[in-house]
Amino acid sequence: MRQIFARKTDLIQAVGLKIDNAQNCKAWLAQLPLSNAPVAQGALAAQLKLLNESEVTAAARLKVMEQLREPVLFVQGERAKRYSNQPVPLDLTAAAVWVDVIALWQAMLQGYEACLGVDPLSRPLVHQRLLEYTGLVMEDHNRIYRVVPAAWWQRLH
Repeated sequence: MRQIFARKTDLIQAVGLKIDNAQNCKAWLAQLPLSNAPVAQGALAAQLKLLNESEVTAAARLKVMEQLREPVLFVQGERAKRYSNQPVPLDLTAAAVWVDVIALWQAMLQGYEACLGVDPLSRPLVHQRLLEYTGLVMEDHNRIYRVVPAAWWQRLH
């Protein structure tokens, strides 16, 4: 029988948000199989989805997001090799990988957007990260010779 959750927090507890603070995030990242990029990407995406649906404070979230940066950049770079410099249109597998890469960039953006309520001294960092991840989405559009949607240009400016 399928369990129905009344609140997002109940779902998060059932599924298991492992990166709700910097210490837990560090421990979770230590066991993440970065050498298996597809698995690592899926795990990162799942945890980011849970984090983005949770009620973690902006300060704690920023610490977690900063710890996720390097592993996400590495995994995304490995996954991008599947579709970079490939003829278009992409085959179905490469196109699916591209969609997953864009989705993870968007999850990172959503995570940093939730950090905007952090103390004023950290806001420039948050804005820089938002610009960075917007640029990465645009870069991955260019990698597969796709026109960057106007919404991304508006977001950049």
